[in-house]
Amino acid sequence: NPNSATLNWLKNMKNLGVNRISFGAQSFHPKKLHFLGRIHNQEMIIKALENANKVGFKNINLDLIYDTKLDNKKMLEFELLHLKKIKDLITHLSAYNLTIESNTAFAKKEHFKKNAPNLMKFFIKQL
Repeated sequence: NPNSATLNWLKNMKNLGVNRISFGAQSFHPKKLHFLGRIHNQEMIIKALENANKVGFKNINLDLIYDTKLDNKKMLEFELLHLKKIKDLITHLSAYNLTIESNTAFAKKEHFKKNAPNLMKFFIKQL
């Protein structure tokens, strides 16, 4: 999680021999982060990425989630805009459509729409 990736923690991970790190940012948008139950914000994501680079990680991944009920072309354009701002801080990007597991809080609510193929096509074209 970006909020727990302090400079000291990242140094310790690097000293233990970890050579790849992945941050589950999920989104840059405050409303979407809240919707997903995330406790970090854009600034924490950027700080975690900067710290990982400062420590010397060469393989840095960022995870994003799409296909929530908040996602549409405008939301993905917002994500892409912010992704372009941090592109030099990561070496890999993973984008996952929101998968709802049974017996979870998300499964009890109508939280997503079945638009994943169209959203992914748009996302890939823009990258």
